[in-house]
Amino acid sequence: MSRASLPLPLPARGWLAAHGARPGLLAALVLGPALAALLARWPLPHTPPADVTVDPTLNPAHLGLLALALAVGLLPVLLVDRLAWATDVAARPVRRMRCGWVLLPLAAQGLGAVLGAPLLPAHLSAGAAWLSCLPLLWGLCLLGDVLLGPLAGTLLPAAVVAALGFGPLPWHVDVLFNPDLQGQRLLVGCALAVLGAALYALRGTRRGRGVVAAAD
Repeated sequence: MSRASLPLPLPARGWLAAHGARPGLLAALVLGPALAALLARWPLPHTPPADVTVDPTLNPAHLGLLALALAVGLLPVLLVDRLAWATDVAARPVRRMRCGWVLLPLAAQGLGAVLGAPLLPAHLSAGAAWLSCLPLLWGLCLLGDVLLGPLAGTLLPAAVVAALGFGPLPWHVDVLFNPDLQGQRLLVGCALAVLGAALYALRGTRRGRGVVAAAD
């Protein structure tokens, strides 16, 4: 079926085309987090202090987390508005459209992460530690995309995971790897994800901004 024959109104088809929505890319959003779960069987170099005992069922320190961050890095490809000038002068409320649009790829990735949970190693079978990292990665991606541009949004989640994998933060404040801070990890991650999504709705991506400020 050609894009022109899709049973969608013209504005919706234009929006999808301007944001590079392709079936393969949308499938990758779902399959990426699921496949990343397979890599959770190999640890990252990060280890807790010698005097700390970590419950393996809560420990998110695995290679799959880095793969999950790389999967999250696909988001900016769908968020860049390649026709920003047209979006800015559109009659429809652009901020509302962006708000609805950003939720779709996040939902697709969330679905992929949930579907991938059964692929996790036995000690992470509940998937709580795995899923609690996702909002934090989303927040880093969206903030990097809006404030610095799509390349930053793509690289920032993986860069943070890789950097923290070598333990530069004190263990008691390392919300990414310290399993005792799982609740704080989820809280901080949700706050960053909501802030990033709100900024995207208000401003769009850095490279995707057009000639005038978007307004409802």
